[in-house]
Amino acid sequence: MTILEHLMSQLNLSKNLKESSAHIYRKSFEKNIIRGRTIEGMLLGSVSLACKLNNIPKSLENFLDYTTIDKKNLSRCYRIILKELKVKYKITYPQEFIKNF
Repeated sequence: MTILEHLMSQLNLSKNLKESSAHIYRKSFEKNIIRGRTIEGMLLGSVSLACKLNNIPKSLENFLDYTTIDKKNLSRCYRIILKELKVKYKITYPQEFIKNF
């Protein structure tokens, strides 16, 4: 089982979201921004971005329970992906997170 499949099964996310995350990760790999960073951090950053692009409200803290990396490293990987891929996404408002509780 790959790292991405393992994360997706733990987070209970769809196959469509897995494909979107893999696409973002491949684009990051092609732009050579993965070099020198943890694979797990970059994968989680890709999954988090895929959630935002598909209007699934998940914060970075939701992913920390399923990984060994810290919040600082995860947020750094996420910001690098956003910056280098020049991704535009819809802002998630706090009301959207209420259904998670």
